[in-house]
Amino acid sequence: IDKALAQEPRWAAENRAKTHCPKGHPYDAANTYAVYGRRRCKACARAYQAEYRATRRHEAVERTRAEDALRASEERFRTLIQRSADAIQLITPDGTILYSSDSVEAVLGYRPEEIAGRSVAPYIHPEDAPAVGAWLAGVAAEPGASASLEYRVRHKDGSWAWVETTIANHLA
Repeated sequence: IDKALAQEPRWAAENRAKTHCPKGHPYDAANTYAVYGRRRCKACARAYQAEYRATRRHEAVERTRAEDALRASEERFRTLIQRSADAIQLITPDGTILYSSDSVEAVLGYRPEEIAGRSVAPYIHPEDAPAVGAWLAGVAAEPGASASLEYRVRHKDGSWAWVETTIANHLA
């Protein structure tokens, strides 16, 4: 048979390829399916669909596990931030306050929602503003950089509170 196949004209080999699935099973009208854009015999189509379904189920289970782990991690992080004695804020490069932890109220007297969306500039002591501006610009210019600085910040009661702030640039 191998000898006969080797001597077979090219058109016959191409024609045979059109009548057999990749695993060599013959196609016929009752035995051919198009599965995800490819012709397959009935047996190969069923096997492929079963494998495809099993893969999709596995991916769905893995995605659910990953989402659960992410949710748990976010909850731990949120609890850590909200229960911290240190005031924690997220600030944009232009100085807009995006987020403040609950402890901002204990440190500066402002509720987090009072200062969200506002600029940090009005809260910084005028004598410290140039140093704070240069400090922020220096850290903002270098992704991954972090630095600390002590300066005065306006308390809600109008007094000035000395704070030590550490910032980290997580903008990348």
